[in-house]
Amino acid sequence: MNAQVARKITKKKAFISAYARLNGNVTLTCKSIGISRRIYYTWAEEDKKFKQEVDDSYEEVKDWVESKLLKLIENDNVTAIIFYLKTQCKDRGYIEPKSGDENINKHIDLKEFAEAIRNNYESE
Repeated sequence: MNAQVARKITKKKAFISAYARLNGNVTLTCKSIGISRRIYYTWAEEDKKFKQEVDDSYEEVKDWVESKLLKLIENDNVTAIIFYLKTQCKDRGYIEPKSGDENINKHIDLKEFAEAIRNNYESE
């Protein structure tokens, strides 16, 4: 293996490590290891194993962020609860009603829901 190939392998490993540490931020990761974004995207296109390792690392970042959201929900953070319901429970009717929506009565009004939760906590 020549020195250029060895350097590239070392940089790719450094990228994956820094990418996880920097929570999936491509720009900061590239700067931290001294490569351009263009080089990163070339590597990702040409090296499927590298791309898979980066994608796996980003899944771990998403898991970490999701765990933070769930902790907020466990602590009765109304904003976190509403966010979760709006993004993960649309199938259960937790959507923002739009003006002119003929099915508006079928939807749960999240503003009323939030107010009901606040009133419930204030009365305890």
